[in-house]
Order: sequence, then C-alpha cells, then structure tokens
Amino acid sequence: MLRDGVDWVGLAALGNAHLVAPALWIALETKGLLPDVPSDFRDYLAAIHRANAIRTDAMRRQACAVVAALNVCGIVPVILKGGARLFEPGPRDGYARMMADIDLLVELPRLDEALATLRRLDYEIVDVPRSRRSHATTLRRSGELAAIDLHHDIGPQRDFIPLARAIADAVPVTLEDCRLRIPSPTHRAMHVFFHSQIHDRGHAGGVVPLRHLEEFAGIVARHAETVDWAAIDRACDRLRLSGEWDAWLYLAARCLGVVAATPVRRPRRAWLHYQRCLFQLDHGWVSVVLSAGLAATEPLSYANIDYKYGCGARRLGLFRARVAETLSLCGKYRHRIPQRLAAAIRDAGEGAS
Repeated sequence: MLRDGVDWVGLAALGNAHLVAPALWIALETKGLLPDVPSDFRDYLAAIHRANAIRTDAMRRQACAVVAALNVCGIVPVILKGGARLFEPGPRDGYARMMADIDLLVELPRLDEALATLRRLDYEIVDVPRSRRSHATTLRRSGELAAIDLHHDIGPQRDFIPLARAIADAVPVTLEDCRLRIPSPTHRAMHVFFHSQIHDRGHAGGVVPLRHLEEFAGIVARHAETVDWAAIDRACDRLRLSGEWDAWLYLAARCLGVVAATPVRRPRRAWLHYQRCLFQLDHGWVSVVLSAGLAATEPLSYANIDYKYGCGARRLGLFRARVAETLSLCGKYRHRIPQRLAAAIRDAGEGAS
C-alpha cells in the first residue's frame, strides 16, 4: 500500500473523524513502518499521540484518586468502557484510546455513599438521572479533564449483559494503591458491540465504526482464548441480534484482520452489509439521508425503547412500547414536527461534512 501511494491527507482526516489517529501511530510504530511514511504525516500523528498520552495520563491519575477515595469507604467500583485499558495488566495500549469521561459502576445500595464521597472531593453533579430507568449520574470537578459517570446499572445493554452477571464476572485489579474491577473479556466484547451497533445504531446506519472496531480488536488480541464466544452467540440469539453480530465480526475481520474464534453464521448477509457500508462511503448523500431518518426515529430505536419501557426484545411488547412512545411524542411535539425533521436533516448534513 505504501508503494502504491496513499492519500495521506485523507487518511489523517479519517483517523481524526473516527478518533483513531493515536492508534494509527502506535500501529505504524509497532510494525516498523514509520520511516516509510512522509515526515510531515509522521510528525502530525506523533504530535496527536503525545497530546493524547498526556491527557490519558492525567485522566488515569484522576481515576486513581477517585477510586482510592471510594476504596476508603469499602467500595470497589467496576471501570467500564475504554477506561478498562488504563488499568489492564500487561503491555499498555491505553494511549491508543481517545477518552472524554471515566465510567465507574457501583452497586445501587452504595450509590448514595459513592456520590457523597465524590462531593467531598469537590465534584458537582451536572446531569441528574431523569427517570427510573436512567443508569448514571455525571459529575465534574473544576480543573479536571474528565467527567465521572457514576453508574448504578450497566445501561441500555442491561438485557444483553445482565448487571448481576457483569459484576460477578468482573476481574479484580490492584494498581497504584487503588482497588477496582474490570469487566470480563466476554462482557467487554459484548459491551463495545452493543454500544456501537445497537445503541449508537451503527448497524442500521451502515457505518464502519473504526474506533469501536479498534477497541474490539484489542480485546480479541489480548483475550481471544478467554472470551466465551458461545455465550455471546446465545445472547444475540435471545435478543434477535445475530445478524448484527455476524456483520460486526465480518467488519472486524475485513477492516482490521480480527480473527474471532466463532464463525460468521450468515456470511452472505454479513458480506452484503459490508458492501452497503462501502457503497455509503463512496456516496455520501446516502449516508446523509439515512442519518436524517435515523435521527428522526431515534426515540423509537430498540435500545431507547427498551431502556425507557423495559420491554425487552419481545416483538409484541416492543410494538406496544413503540406505539405508546409515538403517541407521546406526537402529543408533545405536534406543533413542532416539521421543524424537528428539518433540524434532523440539517444535523445529518453537518455530521457528514
């Protein structure tokens, strides 16, 4: 590829758009390819990597301080999402991940105590849960880079990853005088798939989610032998997500060479989804129109409906919940529907730009 020529400006734009520029620099360095790329591109990626490393170290110190304070109260939180890479034993690739916040999970009976502990550290609540199904409280402290999302539930994927199972299977880690738990490799793989393809509607949108695929690739590279692939297949079958899971595995294999120890059960369907993603990359207007439609119907997506109504994947229950939500939205926004549709189309166009 280097000999045939690369659109370096386009590659930089792609890396920035998907927040994988630091990961690209690490990959080029690991493969010994940095001397073979243009010096200005190499220096550009190096600057981004250095800045992200400084930011990541600061966030790691912030996380350690919060976790240590919770430990004093006898609370050992579970660190979710990309934060797990900050504390994972072994060779670190945490600098590959660009993070905005730190997600910590505590059991509901200890939530008030955890909130009080963070308030004593001068954290202030900036986002209060708005319903009984809400799963996290967001806190910030002046002078700190990251917000703390304090979870008492696993979030919209609660039916995909049961909370009790996630807590029971979490791996204890002691590092730098703080004790915490990291979700099992199986649950980390499930979480990144669901968050990317179902919650963020990446599958419906025909998106190639490089940032989430890179996260999944890292999990497989480290833990392929300990991931319970059969359990993931069963969970996908239970929630009728097998097609999305197959497409995810196919994308990971084609884009990043990820070899998972589980077969793509519907290869033809996964291949068609991949071709659709490539078509949308070449024809941006398709993504703009589709993104507008998805934005307009976001409240009726499976993840949002189940999150709000707790109806699960049962078709009848899902249908009833969607009807109820549609009637509620029509009553609430009946005078503003044209404006909301126009705003969705405008936002989709700006996002594509």
